[in-house]
Amino acid sequence: MLKAKVFVDLPSQDIMRRKGPIEWVRSLFGTEFDLRTGKEELTVSAFAVVQGLVDAFSTTKLGSQKYTGFGKTTGIVNAISLLVDKRTVYLDADDVDNDLDEMAEAAQTAGVFDRTFKEMHLVMTHKVAGLHIIFDVAIQNSVLVGEDEMEIILSARIEDLQIKAGESAKDYGNRVKAFTKDPDAIEAHRLALDSVARALADRMRVSLVGSKVRVEGARVEVIRPNQKQVGRMRTLGFKDKVKQPTYRPAPTRRRRGAYADPFFYYYYDPYYDFMSLMLVSAIVHDSAWHSPMVHVVSPNGDTLFTGDTVDSSAASMDGWDPDDAVGFDESGDLQVDDSMPEADVAICRAAGPHARRAAGRPAPRAHRAAAAAVAADTPRVHTRSGTCITSEVTLKESGPLALCSTSLEHSSLMTARWG
Repeated sequence: MLKAKVFVDLPSQDIMRRKGPIEWVRSLFGTEFDLRTGKEELTVSAFAVVQGLVDAFSTTKLGSQKYTGFGKTTGIVNAISLLVDKRTVYLDADDVDNDLDEMAEAAQTAGVFDRTFKEMHLVMTHKVAGLHIIFDVAIQNSVLVGEDEMEIILSARIEDLQIKAGESAKDYGNRVKAFTKDPDAIEAHRLALDSVARALADRMRVSLVGSKVRVEGARVEVIRPNQKQVGRMRTLGFKDKVKQPTYRPAPTRRRRGAYADPFFYYYYDPYYDFMSLMLVSAIVHDSAWHSPMVHVVSPNGDTLFTGDTVDSSAASMDGWDPDDAVGFDESGDLQVDDSMPEADVAICRAAGPHARRAAGRPAPRAHRAAAAAVAADTPRVHTRSGTCITSEVTLKESGPLALCSTSLEHSSLMTARWG
């Protein structure tokens, strides 16, 4: 819902190509050639990168978390996962706080510091100022000249906008809309995330010596669900059937567009589209959030309009008004308009092989191949809850991915990171 980015240009040098036979002969007679490839690679080691990240996150003073590892007392210290070259090095399966030191120890044990890496992926999480923030850090060893080797995506959700136990659909919808009536509330949360991004950037400049760091300021991003997503809201449970958001340390499938967001990968909130629909309704019909920093986007990620340029026609799809798509009966239960399509087996297909079996359909060939591959290649990976069995396989249908299973007996495959 709220997003910011930090870009880090790490110390690097041009990648030079080798001379060809003719160039080598001509160079003997003084001819000079431009051997640059247009790419650059890091001149800092994996150890320096990991140690710099640990130092930067753990010394970013936010909130009241306590931490004693590496001699630090406060900071962002909750690690979700670390992947190096698509291999799972650390995975916190239980969402345990203050495990940054364990992540660093796992990297050392796995020999990450002893070799050159192609790509590294670290995911952290932190709660501060009513925000739940995920930090998605991606580092590339080789990039085009002028590009940043490190990109940190900060994705945050407002904890007060999550559904509460026992809440009816009408009560939840009204509470979400009531939140939009105070324009200062959303701006305060946006500025809070912006402050976190800039504080982290300041620490990156200190911890990663020689790096150039820049910040893309925080903005609010509201997804306007499409008709199929509205139709699936018929399956939501309310009142005594409310399901709280669920932590999932290993993403279950690759996502695209506006849903290719860290929160959709690492936390499952079945009510997020419903909340988004209520926000879009408030922005379009109740004149809420007149700010250029508020972006309403399509599921594909395209900006439809901003808070200061509200376009009610862009808020619709094929002529339907989001405000008319859902309603509530006298008991507060959700009523989805009959024009919205019914939920179908596409949900089972997205949920994975187990859900497809429940629907009476076989698992895709890619899933069956992945399950068979686990038994053939089972290196151990450190996780917060114990030893994890992993395997990296390349599937024709899906591309490379890292798989993790805490129990081969139950074949509980989890996709740790898509290639």
